[in-house]
Amino acid sequence: QASRPVRVAAQLRQEVAQLIGRDFADPRLEGLVVAKAWISGDLRLAKIFFRIATTAEGAELVRLRAEAEKALERASGRCGTDAVGVGLDHG
Repeated sequence: QASRPVRVAAQLRQEVAQLIGRDFADPRLEGLVVAKAWISGDLRLAKIFFRIATTAEGAELVRLRAEAEKALERASGRCGTDAVGVGLDHG
């Protein structure tokens, strides 16, 4: 049986993926994949890792990441969180 933080992180990952796919109609988020979610043991801090499903490389990939980060920053205002930091997982 998985620990509670692991279960909550898995649920959070699913919810965020559905939210992005369903509620954020921003073309800059096309191809965005919720790679994983992590949540602290006390469930107070969460990190969500994104990646872009693309074959783009070099400057085009950098541009796509920057556009996706801008779109996520804009969308974070709709999430009702106290603090949201956005960054794409470059791995």
